[in-house]
Amino acid sequence: MSGTKTTLSLTTIEKENSTSTYVVSLEVLDLDEDNLVELPVVFTRPKIPVTMENVTDQHDIARWDYLVKVEIPKIDADIGLLAESNAPEILEPREVIPSQCGGPYATRPIFGWVANGPLGRSTRTNAYTTNFIKTDLQLNEQFKNYCNMGFKDSAYGEATLMSTNDKRALEILSDSIELKDGHYQIALPWKNDPPLLENNRSVAQHRLKLLKRRLLRDPELKSKYQDCIADLLDKGYAAKAPAAEVHGKTWYLPHEAV
Repeated sequence: MSGTKTTLSLTTIEKENSTSTYVVSLEVLDLDEDNLVELPVVFTRPKIPVTMENVTDQHDIARWDYLVKVEIPKIDADIGLLAESNAPEILEPREVIPSQCGGPYATRPIFGWVANGPLGRSTRTNAYTTNFIKTDLQLNEQFKNYCNMGFKDSAYGEATLMSTNDKRALEILSDSIELKDGHYQIALPWKNDPPLLENNRSVAQHRLKLLKRRLLRDPELKSKYQDCIADLLDKGYAAKAPAAEVHGKTWYLPHEAV
């Protein structure tokens, strides 16, 4: 995947170095497509130091009688995403089975069961992996502390000057703002005009399908959702789009209850 380029400082027990990477945003679903979680900040890597040997399967669970209710689906795919503690929606357990006899304990987050701890496998390996990622977002703070330590009377300015894009955006907003039918209207500050927007119709339709299933299971939420949409239409904040699509400026807004 490609996104905004940045630099990561990858620190392990053995060494520390920096590497180029991209920051992307993802939406992840469980296998039944009942739960969707947005991950706004994900760092890409050409390779993740985790193998399929690190994955718990149903054979591991079968060794422990107290884990009889735990089901681990078999997925024919490599490991492509590591979720850390900055994504608590994914890791927060809905149910916990404590460990017994030195075995693993199991937790059930929204995406399914996870086993943690010794699995009692007969084959053992001497290869161990530990991961710690530190982004360059911390470098500004480190540099500030360094300056203050060397020169106590120094002042480290954090003011950010406006870029060319910032100035252009402000100019577009200032020139286009007007009061129309009781509402303020301003132009969108596109980098390129007309903008070349990706066709996201399939993504929006998929989100709409998930939303429909969710609303059918929750009549109260469905009623609130309908009232909210009706209020947007009544107040004129939203209007029906024309039947003919405008080439280059069509983008579909994915719906989700917030």
